[in-house]
Parts: sequence; structure tokens; C-alpha cells
Amino acid sequence: MRNAETDAQQEKMLYREGKYTEALEILSKKKTDTIETLQLKALCKKETGEYEDAVSDIKGALRLCPTSAKLWETYGIVCGAKGDFLQAEKAYKNGLKHAPDAKELMRSISSLKILREDWEGLVSVEAEWKAKGAYNVVSELCLSFGAFMLGRKEDAHRHLACFTKEHFLIDETTGSEERKQIVAKSKRELIKYECQLLYDLGKYTEVLGLPKDKEDRIQDCLFVKEMKQRCLMETGQREHGLKIAAELVKENPYCLEYVKNGWVCFKSEGHGEMELYEKEMEEACPAAASTLERFCFSQAGQDTPAFERRAVSFVLRLLRKNSLSLYSLLTDTINHSTEKLFRVCEIMETTDAIRKYKDTTSYAYFFANVSELKGNHSDALRRCEEILRKDSRCVEAKLLLASRYSELGETAMSIETARSALEDDPGQRDVRVMLARYQIRAGKHREALGTLFEGRDISEEEMELELKYTQAWWYFHELGMYFEGIGDIETAVSFYRTNTDAAEEVSRPSPIVWNLFREVRICDAIRFCQEKAAVYTDELCLKSVHRLLEIESAGAARGAVEKQL
Repeated sequence: MRNAETDAQQEKMLYREGKYTEALEILSKKKTDTIETLQLKALCKKETGEYEDAVSDIKGALRLCPTSAKLWETYGIVCGAKGDFLQAEKAYKNGLKHAPDAKELMRSISSLKILREDWEGLVSVEAEWKAKGAYNVVSELCLSFGAFMLGRKEDAHRHLACFTKEHFLIDETTGSEERKQIVAKSKRELIKYECQLLYDLGKYTEVLGLPKDKEDRIQDCLFVKEMKQRCLMETGQREHGLKIAAELVKENPYCLEYVKNGWVCFKSEGHGEMELYEKEMEEACPAAASTLERFCFSQAGQDTPAFERRAVSFVLRLLRKNSLSLYSLLTDTINHSTEKLFRVCEIMETTDAIRKYKDTTSYAYFFANVSELKGNHSDALRRCEEILRKDSRCVEAKLLLASRYSELGETAMSIETARSALEDDPGQRDVRVMLARYQIRAGKHREALGTLFEGRDISEEEMELELKYTQAWWYFHELGMYFEGIGDIETAVSFYRTNTDAAEEVSRPSPIVWNLFREVRICDAIRFCQEKAAVYTDELCLKSVHRLLEIESAGAARGAVEKQL
């Protein structure tokens, strides 16, 4: 008996430590499968990605004890992990039949509603449980979130008020230092979310009348000032709004949005001259001169003398620094308008003061990018080669050249050029990722791994995190294709699945509400992070989903496909 108990404790300890394979080795040696053994097997296999086997094990446990709410919960967890959200919800509901007051099952159902973007369903189930007396303060946050997503801002604010009333009673002066920070930060985010809701509801005076203790708690003077400036504008207090706008520009002179807000205030006061605004704001905040120049340039019409004057000033300032950022900064400033860009090119080619810099790297690199945009690839190649003859260590020119070689199908040249760029600047992560991508296209997967991880011997988990960090989810799709090509379908599926997960991770938005959910530490129950994850913007991610379906791994792909549709 003692040995059986010791084994059981060891298995659970291994599971808690994340050593799922070791736990499964011990479990597989048991002569008979008990309910506890089958449940732990299912949980371990869920973690190792063996979803079908995990389902089989937990179903076996349910056959032995069909009235166990805990087993139904485990069944739901396994189904949710493999993307079968409908079956997961059914499992949780079956669990509730046997344990009507099990709040963890209710939270899991709410989580699935959010995963499936079923906002009406979320509000409905939370209201139903609240009416039955199965109340949990988190329900108020769920109801607030659901109402917010349905556009019912009044309801969202009412439920938020109920949640904050109880949440603010939590003592943030006791417990560990980590706990204190978590509680304090969650309260700050709640106040910010409340301010945003009040603004959306048009309750500007309430935002302006934010109690001093709440304002101090936010500890984000820029957020407070920005909210107040917007509310002052809405309530007609434009002079005061302009004053705060100027303060914001002073505190962050490189923020284009603050300069724009200041102009809106200035113009609403009856001043229509942008030059006057630029002069007054520059006198108040000299550090904002370049930001003001960018903003005024962006507002000028391309056929006006002001546009030409500002284009010359803008371009000359960067050419004097021989800045290779001229193209990217210019296109950002003119909102990627090709008409304005080509007009700037005309101005540059006909202005003597600018043409004096035509032999600089900055000038040549700018026009290489313009040629690439126009589809004149041979000219882009020529200009890049000219740059490299003068400056053999120009990383930017090498990257543009490598990209051109890759598109022409000259894979070896693209790899050689990108590798040369990496040797010149080994610390630049973007260069490393680009080289790895060309190596993958050439089928050199081991070399790509060495490039990405600098030859380090790292675990699978570290590799996944690193690839997500670099937003290189395309890598997973490429590896999926490779393993499918050599007949290793199981490994291919795991990479296709990881590709969709990785794209989800980096494409999800981070609004104030999500910060709130994360800091309150209920993200496992309230998966708000999935709000927009269905909108996959990366083409390769969609291809991975399609491949999952084509090789009959519908279970793994179902969740992603449902959301995509």
C-alpha cells in the first residue's frame, strides 16, 4: 500500500513539475487503470499534444464514474486544448449537472464563450448563474466585458462599478511583494478602464472630476492629461485643452499624436494658420521642432508651395546626417502616399541644394527603395551595388540586395548577401531572422536553426518562445512543409499547429481591458486575449490551417478554422 501511495505522489509531483513524459512512463507500467490513473494520464497526454489518446483515457475514467464533476471538467479541458470548443462546453455543462455550484466550471464555460466570441452567450450564462445565486465577483467583470463587446457601454460601466467596489476592498499592503504589486497594478488598470468607459459614454465631467486619490493611483500623468484634454475639448473648454496639449508635447516632444491633438485645439480656437501654431509650439517646446516639422509636412497638400518648402527642409535635414532612414521616415510622414512620394522625388531631382548630396549613401539608398517600389528592380540592384562599392559594410543595402536576389530565385546569392550583412552587424536580430528565412527556402533547416539561435543548444520550449518573440511564425510553417515532405506527418502537424498559435500570440491586441484581465490574474479563466486572435493577418498562418485540414487533422485545426470563418 505504501508503495502504491508513494508512486501516486511521485506521478503527481512529476506532473506538477511539468515532467509529463516521466509521469506517463510510470503510469503506463500500472497493471490496472484506476479513475485517478486515467485522469492523470489524460492530463499528461494533453500537455504532450496526444489529444486523441487523452480523450480516450478521460472517457475511460468517465465510464467508471460518470457522476464526477471533476472528471467532466478534465474532459472539457482536454477537448478545449485540441480545439473542440463545442464538446468542451458540453462537458463542462455535464459537470454542472452533478455539481451545480462548481464555480470553476462556470468560469470555464465563460472562457469558452469568449474564445468563440459568443458575447451574447457570455452575458446570458453569467446573468443566469448570478440569478441562481452562484455569484462570484468575477462574474461582474465578465458581464462588463461582454456588454462592452456588444456596445452596451452603460451596462458595461454598471457591472464594472460592482466589480471595482469589491476589488478595491482587497488589501494591497499585505502579503508578498509580488502580490502587493499585482493588486496595486490591477487597481490602476481598473481606474483607466473606467475612465475610458466614461469617455465613451460621453460622461466627460465625471472624467474631469476624477477624485485626486484615483488620479494619484493611476501613476500615469500622460494618460490622465490626455483623457482630460479630450474631455475639455468635448465640453468646449478649448483654451484649457490647448494648454494641456502643450504640456503633453513638452513631456513627449517626439509623439506625433500629441502634436496633432495640439493642432486640433489650436484650430478650434479660431486660429487657421499652421505656421503660427508651429511657431508658438516650437517656442514653448524647442525639442519638438522636428516632430512639428513632420506633422506640418504631413498636412500640406502636394501641389502647394508649403509642401515643396517643407519637403526640401525635411529631406535636407536627413541628408546632412547621411541617414539611411530617409525613405522610411518620409513614407511614414506622408502616410505612405505614393503620389506624395513621387512628388518628393521630383523635388529632390530638381533642387540644387539637395542634388549636392546625390553621391551620398543616404540619397542612393532612398532612390534604390523608390526604384523597388516602382518595380524597376534592375535599377534598385544597380544602386545597391554602387552603394556597396563605396561602403562595403552598408547592412541596409545588403538586405535590400538579398531581398531582390531572393525574389529573382537566386537563393544562394540571397543567403551569401544576408550572411555578409550579419557578419557586419551580428547583434541585429532582423538580419539574423532574414538570413534564416532564406536558408529555410533553400531547404537548409539545420543551418537556419543555427542562425536563429547562434549555435546555442536550447530546449524546444525556449525555441518556441524565441520564435514567437521574433514574430517568425513563418518558420513553423516552413518546418511543417519540410517534415510533411519527408513523410513525418505527426511532426508536420505539430509545426502547423504551432504556426497558428504563434500568429495568434503576436497578432492579438492589447487594449486597457486586456491589461486589466491579465493583472487581476484570471486570464486562465477569462481568455480575453483571444478577442481578435481569429483575424490572422499572416498568409502562412492560414496556409498552416489549410494544411492541417488537408492532412485530416481536423481536431487540431477546428478551433482556428471556426474563428477564421
